Amino acid sequence: RMECCGSSRWLYCTECYKLLIPEIEWHDSLQHSNLFLPFELDILLHDRRNSSTGIHAVVLDRLAREKSKVQANCPKQVDLVDIDRDEKIPDYSKQQNVYLLFPSSDSVPLSSATSD
Repeated sequence: RMECCGSSRWLYCTECYKLLIPEIEWHDSLQHSNLFLPFELDILLHDRRNSSTGIHAVVLDRLAREKSKVQANCPKQVDLVDIDRDEKIPDYSKQQNVYLLFPSSDSVPLSSATSD
C-alpha cells in the first residue's frame, strides 16, 4: 500500500489515476506496448469511486499517454465523468456512432446495434 492523495491506496489512486505499482514490477505488456484503444471511451461514474472498475481504463489511458513518444499528438481516449461530483455528461446528440453500454436484463448485444 502507498499513500496518495491523502489516503492509503494499493494498485492505483482513484483520485489522480496514478498507477502506484513500481515500474519494475509492471507486466511486459505495460512496459513495452502501446495501450491505445481503437475508439474514444467516456465512463459515466455514478457509484462508489473506490470500487469502480471503470477507473482502470482511465489509469491505463493516462499511463499510455505518459509513455507515448508522441504524447503531444496523442488524444485522450478515456475520460471519466463523475456524476456524483456534478460533472456534466457530454452532449452526444450530434455525434454519430455513439453507444451507451450498460448491463441490464433487456440489453442487446453490441453486434446487433452496429452496421458493417
